[in-house]
Amino acid sequence: MRLHYTIPAFLLALSCAPPEPAECYVDVGRLNLPNDSWEPAAIAVAPDGTVYVGDSSLNCAVQIFDADGVYLGAIGGLGKGPGELFVPTDVAVGPGGKIYVAEFGTHRVSVFRADGTFVKAVGERDLVAPFGVAVGMDGKMYVADVEAGGLLVFSPEGVLLETWGEDRDTGKILDVAVAPDGGVAYAPGAAGEVLLFTPGRADPLRLKTGEDAASAPAEVAFGPRGELFILGRRTDAGGTLENFVAKFSPKGELLEEVPLSLTSPSAVAVAPDGTMYVADGPRREVRIYRPRQSDN
Repeated sequence: MRLHYTIPAFLLALSCAPPEPAECYVDVGRLNLPNDSWEPAAIAVAPDGTVYVGDSSLNCAVQIFDADGVYLGAIGGLGKGPGELFVPTDVAVGPGGKIYVAEFGTHRVSVFRADGTFVKAVGERDLVAPFGVAVGMDGKMYVADVEAGGLLVFSPEGVLLETWGEDRDTGKILDVAVAPDGGVAYAPGAAGEVLLFTPGRADPLRLKTGEDAASAPAEVAFGPRGELFILGRRTDAGGTLENFVAKFSPKGELLEEVPLSLTSPSAVAVAPDGTMYVADGPRREVRIYRPRQSDN
């Protein structure tokens, strides 16, 4: 089955925030999910463009599409045994194409090879409520756990190395991302703020996406050139909730904002070609946004 985009009557050119120039993103449709029971809650994109969608419904699986949008099948399935998943909350791709799935229900991260073969479970003695997972180029795994002390860092072998706690203002973080250069970003629960730790800098950059509690971001992702994408929400002057993705440069400069006509977006991921995927659980869909300059 190949991917078919649901194209609107006209392509909606999305507004950009300064500074210029900005790419702007266009909503080009959605991933064609195989059935309407899915509840997409997480997304990750591999270097070859393969898209992994974490399914938080009773399917309890990670659904897979290739770079052309062809549905390839699923990893996992409901259960608590090796290779099974129970309340998956996030998915990440690591070196060698390995797939990492954070499981709230089993307090662990399950690791799979790119072909779906189960490798191991990590953190069963250390994790309590893992919500976010990210893996660096060096194989280190970062897990956002709201009950286990903040952000837990594991070696490629699965050994707990350190816990980032109050000293790094981790708070009630729900997601974490690792940049190609090893930088780490997460939302500590403060209103409209994401912390970005960059190599060679002692203090983190504090990136603002708004000024009130309703704008507090929960999801972060890095692009292929180190750009940071922050999925956020805020209320306008009339009290209407607005969903958006704010894009920052690797130096923390706001490049643009992409408004989202979605109900409750839950995850964002960016492909090597700049294509952005946003999951919306209540709508049971994954929307696709392409940079305007590459949409010919």
